[in-house]
Amino acid sequence: MKKNIFEYYNMDENLGGLYPYRHHFIKSWSTDIPYIKKYIEEKFTDNQIERTIVEIGVQGGGSLLKTFDLIENENVKLFGIDVWENVGGGFNGHPLDFFTEESIDTIGQLIKECRTNLLDILSIYDHKNQVELIHGSSRDQNVISRFDDGSLDLIYIDGDHSFQGCYLDLINWFPKVKIGGCIINDDYADERFKVKKAVDQFLEDIGHKDLFFNGWQSCFIKK
Repeated sequence: MKKNIFEYYNMDENLGGLYPYRHHFIKSWSTDIPYIKKYIEEKFTDNQIERTIVEIGVQGGGSLLKTFDLIENENVKLFGIDVWENVGGGFNGHPLDFFTEESIDTIGQLIKECRTNLLDILSIYDHKNQVELIHGSSRDQNVISRFDDGSLDLIYIDGDHSFQGCYLDLINWFPKVKIGGCIINDDYADERFKVKKAVDQFLEDIGHKDLFFNGWQSCFIKK
């Protein structure tokens, strides 16, 4: 029997939660970014140095806007990458026909509204054009090739939570991070997903042992 996507992921039409942002509201799974905040506060101390942050998996912009608040008026460029309503590839490892057509149509429309709302918010507050949204897949080589190897200071991965999706994001984007840069994965310990398995496997593959995690997010520094 096909699943209702809202019931399967235990969410309502607010897609995780309805959060205030300045004079607006956003639909978002999460707005908690402790590792992003810590890294920016510790490392982004010289505003003369240009910095680049990439977030994979934006949806309503909860974490993206929190990050924007930390870098606003600094010499930092923030990119948000998401497929948004272009959900042809399925959800977190499940093909579209795993879910009912009605629930897929509904969530597609809601996610489209999230993207439109986020663009409206950025048009009001992003006076220096620090934030750029990329409407596409993080696995699309046309998207990946926009960034030079060793160019990113920080990457926050919160996209496809299947093992393959998360592992491929790490494979594809790790070379883009500079030495000393930070790689963060959301939902590391959420047993509904395969993020932990993917992160642990990737770190084993590259021989990296220093992983920090706080229950729902993991973080490591590129050496």
